[in-house]
Amino acid sequence: MMVRLLLVDDQRLMTDGLKTILQSRTDLIVTGTAQNGHQALAFLADQPVLVDLVLLDIRMPELDGVQTVRLIKERWPQIKVLMLTTFNEDAYLLDALAGGADGYLLKDMETSELFAAIDQALAGNMVMPGQVAETLRNSIAGIKSQQKTETTLKDKGFNTREIEIAALLAAGYTNSQIAAALYLSDGTVRNYISSIYEKLAVNDRSNALLALQKLL
Repeated sequence: MMVRLLLVDDQRLMTDGLKTILQSRTDLIVTGTAQNGHQALAFLADQPVLVDLVLLDIRMPELDGVQTVRLIKERWPQIKVLMLTTFNEDAYLLDALAGGADGYLLKDMETSELFAAIDQALAGNMVMPGQVAETLRNSIAGIKSQQKTETTLKDKGFNTREIEIAALLAAGYTNSQIAAALYLSDGTVRNYISSIYEKLAVNDRSNALLALQKLL
């Protein structure tokens, strides 16, 4: 089956280079390119059936990748979105994850890693290079500090891992996104969230979110 891609980056050299690399594989075809989020959304509005996966720069003028991925997922949730990022964009990573990104690609990754990441995303797996996951872990530590979650939640009997997961849960992340960011399996995250529910005296995610928002 042919996989249809949309490339979105404000640097034309980046999209041109990616297009050449991607189309060296016979089952991949680039059906469009865009230089900002507005152009990407306009392309998808005209012909969403022509796109299976979007490679989306996280930082762009006019409408950046964080805003764009959220809008894509709201309108076309079936489309996979991988964020193109560099090491100095950690402020954007958590927001993109919360917006529904299916993972991240480092702009300097090897061709084999690029192809493997695309295959993983299309298979429904979260794509998280080790360097990006480490940056996310540091961002989570920052969230905990800023929101003073540690003291508040320790009083409720939360352990260190449950505090990390609670911070992400409160920020709207899905189980698979939490698992990818913290190097955990989906099943392990589910177990931790069940424990969090018990400590918050709630039975579902909606009530857990309400309880956490009050605490944090």
